Amino acid sequence: YQRRVRGDSFVKYAWDTDELQPVSKRGKNWGYQSMGLTVVDSLDTLYIMGLTDEFKKARDWIDKNYHFQGNMDISVFETSIRSLGGLLSAYELSKDSMFLERAKILGDKLLHAFNSPSGVPYGRIHLDGTQPSNPSWTGGRSILAEVGSIQLEFVALSRHTGDMKYANKAMKVWELLYKQNKPNDLYPLYVDPVSGLFSGASASLGGLGDSFYEYLIKMYVITGGKDARFKRMYEETVQNGVIQHLVKKTNFDSYYLATMSSLNSFDHKFEHLACFAGGMFALGAAHMAQTQQHLDIAKGITKTCHEMYNRTTTGVSPVLCVDT
Repeated sequence: YQRRVRGDSFVKYAWDTDELQPVSKRGKNWGYQSMGLTVVDSLDTLYIMGLTDEFKKARDWIDKNYHFQGNMDISVFETSIRSLGGLLSAYELSKDSMFLERAKILGDKLLHAFNSPSGVPYGRIHLDGTQPSNPSWTGGRSILAEVGSIQLEFVALSRHTGDMKYANKAMKVWELLYKQNKPNDLYPLYVDPVSGLFSGASASLGGLGDSFYEYLIKMYVITGGKDARFKRMYEETVQNGVIQHLVKKTNFDSYYLATMSSLNSFDHKFEHLACFAGGMFALGAAHMAQTQQHLDIAKGITKTCHEMYNRTTTGVSPVLCVDT
C-alpha cells in the first residue's frame, strides 16, 4: 500500500522527470532533460507486484519518449544500472520486445564510453555518443565502482541480443583489473583510462568501490556457477583483502568495514553505502569454503547497519560512523 501511494505521488508530481522531491513535491532531472530514471528503474517492481495498470502506463511512456536523444551528458554507470538494467529486467519478465529494442539502442550509445586507449570506460558520454570524459574532481581517472559495476547489464544484453560486443567490452575491464598487482589484495578506487592501471592505493567497500565487489559474486551466481573466474576474483579479494584488512569488530559484538586510505594505512570509519556488504557476504557464503565465517560477518555487518538507524533520535542513519 505504501509503495503504491509513493508511486501515485510520483505520477502526480514528477511524471516525465527523473525523480520526485518529496518535500517540495516537484520533479527533478539529473541532467539537462529527463532520462525517465524512476519510471524505468521501477518497471520490474511494478511487474512483480502485479501493478498491471501502472506497468502499462510506464511501458507506453517509454515506447513514446525513450529514444536517447538530446544535447546532454549522461553518467555511464547510473544509466547502465538504472536505464539499461531496468529495460533488460522488464524484457526478461514481460518478454515485450520493445524493451529489448530500446536496451540495444542504449547499449550501442554506452559503448562509446569504452573508446579509451586501454578499453577502460570513461564515466560520462554525450547522448550523441561523442565526448567521453571523466569528471574533473577525479583528476581524469575512472572510478572502480563505475567501470566494474556494469558487467551484469552488458552480459545480459549480449545474451538476449546474441551480439557479444557488449559483454566483450565490459569483461575486458575485469580481466585488465584482475591481472594487476593489488595492494593487500584490494582493488584501488581509481583507474587511469589511458594506461588501464590503478591510480593510488586507497580502497573501500564504501563510496567509489562498493558495487564492484558485489558484482563479482553476483556474476558468478547469475551465470550458474559455470565460470570459475568470477568466484576466484571474489574469493581472493574478499578472503585475502577485505576480511584480512578491512573487517573490524565493534565494541557491541558486531562488525564494520574500515577503509584503506593508503598502503597499510586504515581509517576506522564505516560508510552507510557499505551496508550492502551484509547481503554480499550472505550470498557469497553459499559458495565459499568458509561458509560460517562469511555468515558471521554478514550478520555482524547487518547488525551494525541496523544500529546506525536504531541509535539515532530520528531513526535516520548517518552517512558514516567512526570507531572510537
